[in-house]
Amino acid sequence: MLPTQSPRLLGDTSAALGRAVRFLENLSPRADAVLVTGDLAHYGRPGEYARLRELLAPLSTPAFVVPGNHDRREALRAVFGDVGYLPAHDGPLHYAIDRFPVRLIGFDTRRPGFAGGAATPDGLAWLARTLADAPKQATVLFMHHPPFHTGIVYMDAHGFVGLSELQTLIACNPQVRLILSGHVHRDVVSTSGGVVARTSRSTARQLVPELFERRPFWIRIEQPGLGLHIWDERTGLFTSRNVNVPG
Repeated sequence: MLPTQSPRLLGDTSAALGRAVRFLENLSPRADAVLVTGDLAHYGRPGEYARLRELLAPLSTPAFVVPGNHDRREALRAVFGDVGYLPAHDGPLHYAIDRFPVRLIGFDTRRPGFAGGAATPDGLAWLARTLADAPKQATVLFMHHPPFHTGIVYMDAHGFVGLSELQTLIACNPQVRLILSGHVHRDVVSTSGGVVARTSRSTARQLVPELFERRPFWIRIEQPGLGLHIWDERTGLFTSRNVNVPG
C-alpha cells in the first residue's frame, strides 16, 4: 500500500515493496506471474499509481493488479491503461489472462464507498461467462477481498455482498483450483465454494491476527511478506507457502 510514507502503516511502504520486488527477481527459477491483490495505493491518487509502476518496473515477470477498497478505478485505469489487460471501458476491472498453462482471472470486488467487498449481479454474470469460456482449463481466481470469513472480526465485519452467490458459482466450476486475495494483511487459509482460498501477508505492515489475539484493530511491525504458489500439472494441485521478505 502506497504512498511512500503512511503513518497509519508505521513505515516506508514503498521501500518494503521494493524489497519484495528484489526478492522475486532473485528467485531461481523466477515466477511466471506476479498477482497484486489490491490496495495498490492509500488514497487512490494518480501519483501513487505512477509510483507503483516505478516500483514494479524492475520485475522481469509480468505483474497483474486488481483494485482494493483503498483504490480508485479511474486513476488506476489512467495510469495502468496501457498494460494491455485492464478493460478500457468504465466500470469494474475484471479480466482474464490466457497465456499461461494456468488461466488467471482477476475479479474486481471493490464496493465504492465501503471497506467491504462485493460480487455484484453484473460481476457474477461476467465471471460465469468467463469461466464458461474455458471449462476444462485450470484456473486461479484472484481478488482483493477474501471470499470467506477469516476469523479477524473487525475485517469480517465489513461484509461481502453477494458472497453466497459467488461461492455457489465457484462450486459449479471445478476448473477453479485456487483463490487468492489480500485485504487482511495476514495469511489465512480456508475454502470457498469447495476450493482452497488463501490470503497473503502484506508487503506493507501486518494486521494483528485477531483469530488468535483478541484485541482491537491494530497494525504490527513485522517483515513484509508474500505468497508463492507452484502448479503441478501432473497432479492438478497447487503447493503454496507464505514467506517473509528479507531485508
